[in-house]
Order: sequence, then C-alpha cells, then structure tokens
Amino acid sequence: MSEPQARKLPKAQRREQLLDIAQTIVREEGTDALTLGYLAERAGVSKPIAYEHFKTRSGLLIALYAQIDARQVSALL
Repeated sequence: MSEPQARKLPKAQRREQLLDIAQTIVREEGTDALTLGYLAERAGVSKPIAYEHFKTRSGLLIALYAQIDARQVSALL
C-alpha cells in the first residue's frame, strides 16, 4: 500500500510524517519490515530524504520509540 505523493513540508513536519508512517509499518508488518528504503517508498519521498532525517535504521528505530514514549507520557499527564 502506497501513501499519497508527498509534497514539500517543513523539516519538522516531514520528520513527524515519516515517524507516523514508520509506526504504521511496524504495526502492520513488524519491525523487520521497517527499512529506510521502504519507509521512503511508503511516504512517497526519495531515500535520501529518509536518510537525511534518521541516518541509519537504528536511528529510525530510536526516534520511533522516543516518539511513542513521548506520546504515552503526554497522554498520562
């Protein structure tokens, strides 16, 4: 399943979009399916954009878990 073609977004918004799509991939297909290339494909952006934001798959996973943690904490407050 492909996401709609991406439009130019500010860097912070693009990062949030990529993390939201990454979370969807993990939920639907598991962490093994989450690669920067697949994330870029699903987001409708080029691979260099995904790499610019996260550098490595490990960096992406760390950012994803940090986002999930922050959302859970804010939901508790």
